[in-house]
Amino acid sequence: MKKVNTNPFASLKSYQEKKSLLASLSDQVIIIKLSLSCKTNEALRIFYQTLDENAKEFKTFNQWKKDGKKVKKGSKAWAFWSRPIEGKSKKEVKRNGKSEILENKYDFFAMSYVFANNQVE
Repeated sequence: MKKVNTNPFASLKSYQEKKSLLASLSDQVIIIKLSLSCKTNEALRIFYQTLDENAKEFKTFNQWKKDGKKVKKGSKAWAFWSRPIEGKSKKEVKRNGKSEILENKYDFFAMSYVFANNQVE
């Protein structure tokens, strides 16, 4: 019997597709987030565990490697939000004939890819 892949990110190829799905799932887990007073990534973890009941623990590739585990060949990563990353943008504006550079600082969240305990050996 062929194992059914319950990871919703498994069939997606592009970063944008994965990021769009992660944003959509983050919106959908708002009920979990509010009822348990937890953060978005914790709500996502709980949701992912409903998709795959054997997925108990999620770690990055390097975290599993550090623990002496190897990610099984062909395993597809699950996605979570990273820690906030500080970004900067600069914009040149002209005021009263003088050029001025305005700097804008902001935080953004990239995607973090992890593997579940049932994807390592």
